Amino acid sequence: MRKYEYMPEDFEDKGGFDEDLRGFYRLLEQYNADKTPGNRGLLRNEYEIVFYSLKHRVLEGFITEDAWNDVNKYLGGLVNG
Repeated sequence: MRKYEYMPEDFEDKGGFDEDLRGFYRLLEQYNADKTPGNRGLLRNEYEIVFYSLKHRVLEGFITEDAWNDVNKYLGGLVNG
């Protein structure tokens, strides 16, 4: 896996968000290697999962709302960029 601004290892103690982020990055790399509409759809679906997973971590107190905003903005930029 290439280096991203927010790595799964940064979130190992955040209620399982590290695994969600790994899955997102796997699909991102798959999409970047093969930019088919199907892969784009899978990536967008995974982004929605990560979005809500991250929001739940805020509600559970694992992540601050500021961190949520920063991570969400970054990941959204990867999907739409």
